[in-house]
Amino acid sequence: MAPPSEKRAHDSHVVQDTNAEARLAQMGYKQETTPELVNDLDPRSFAIMAVPFGSSTTLALALTDGGAVTVLYGWIIVSLISLAIAASLAEICSVFPTAGGVYYWSHMLASPRYAPIASWTTGWFGLVGNWTVTASINFSLAQLILTQSVYGETAGLQRPGKLYSVIGR
Repeated sequence: MAPPSEKRAHDSHVVQDTNAEARLAQMGYKQETTPELVNDLDPRSFAIMAVPFGSSTTLALALTDGGAVTVLYGWIIVSLISLAIAASLAEICSVFPTAGGVYYWSHMLASPRYAPIASWTTGWFGLVGNWTVTASINFSLAQLILTQSVYGETAGLQRPGKLYSVIGR
């Protein structure tokens, strides 16, 4: 939520201020860290997303259902959409450079009447998204464990009942 000392000016969201410290002071915050590019966060965020693991498990579905064209065009379209979302979030982050992230941004960008429900909805969508990603990665891990356990045996041993029993353990 916004600090009590902050005045909400919904007509002046776009600020052409190049001094981030002055902008934070205007918002009622004191700058505590120096803004610099931190390269050690990139591998952590990449590992949390589990991109190679998640991509490789769903690649078989795309190849069997739509073929290589589906994978190629799907990758290009999703990449462009992701870049557009990242650019818009970067722009919002430059206007509201606080640690609250998307919850704070949705609160500040919504009208005062809908600000609490906007930040609450944003939080719940993020939580449900994290649950979904975690379930997907667990399902993929169960597939990997089951595939390794039947490696070398006859084909056809990977049945849905066995797969779900690996997840439930």
